Amino acid sequence: MEITPFFREVRALIRQHRKIIAIASAIMFVSLFIFKATFKDMVFISAMFGIAMLSIIPKKKMRELPFEIELSIMPTVLIGTIYGSVFGAVFGAVVAALTEIISAHIDMETFFEIFGLAAVGFVSFFLSGNSIFLSGMLMTVFYALVSQGILFMMGDEQQRGEDVIQSAIYLLTNFFLFRFIAPLLLLAYTLL
Repeated sequence: MEITPFFREVRALIRQHRKIIAIASAIMFVSLFIFKATFKDMVFISAMFGIAMLSIIPKKKMRELPFEIELSIMPTVLIGTIYGSVFGAVFGAVVAALTEIISAHIDMETFFEIFGLAAVGFVSFFLSGNSIFLSGMLMTVFYALVSQGILFMMGDEQQRGEDVIQSAIYLLTNFFLFRFIAPLLLLAYTLL
């Protein structure tokens, strides 16, 4: 059986960063133990973790682009909505830190991205009474304001243009994800 180049690259990334992945996994599993997670919870959280980790591939492949495709917001909102604000914040922080470290994309924006995704995980629980689409889009705007807004105010004109493009990409990507994918994931969670 031939392994496609995509899976070869994923396997190489995992091998290269196995210690970091092991530490992040340990943090997640300790959190699962503290929150008394069931097998269903472990399966769902692992799936959300996997989806969030897909953000690594575009970051590694398209370094020269002034924007990135963010796939971590949807899983973080789902985790925060289902499991509560504290676990949502832990999930968001671990996912953001891990994707930045593995993709070797650590810069001054990293702190804002980690803080922003942790804040999304924390706040999303309080929006759980709304539709997942509305909650997700509100959290996407919130994330863009936290992670890009401060940089927008600090940056020069070119950086501001990049931040506007980045925020627009967050909105477009997450519009699709929260409109079509998130409801299916919630359905899958209820059926597990």
